[in-house]
Amino acid sequence: MFRLPNNEEVLRKSFLALHPNSEHHWTNVVDKAKDLTPDQRAELFAQAIRAQLATDEVYLDIAKGEFAHVVAEAIESGTAEMRLQVPEYLQHAIDAVAHLTPRNR
Repeated sequence: MFRLPNNEEVLRKSFLALHPNSEHHWTNVVDKAKDLTPDQRAELFAQAIRAQLATDEVYLDIAKGEFAHVVAEAIESGTAEMRLQVPEYLQHAIDAVAHLTPRNR
C-alpha cells in the first residue's frame, strides 16, 4: 500500500498509533521515498519493516500483522482521510477471486 503516495496518511496514522514517539522514523522513510517509483517505494517500505535496528538507513519497528490490524481499523472508521487507494494489480486480484468484471463493481 505504501507504493501509492495517497495512502501515506492512513499508514502514517496507523504507524503512530503503534509508536507515538517514532514520527522521526516515519518521516525518514517518507523523505527517502519522495522521488521513487511505486515499486521502489514498496521495496523501501519492506526494507524499513525488515530492519532490525533503529540505526539502519530506514527503520519502522512494526509487526506486519499488528500493523495490518491497525490499518484495517483505521479504514473501518470510515473517515475520508482514512481511505486507501488500492493498487491496480491488487484490485485485479481481488476482482479475479470475487469473479468480478469491471462492469460488476
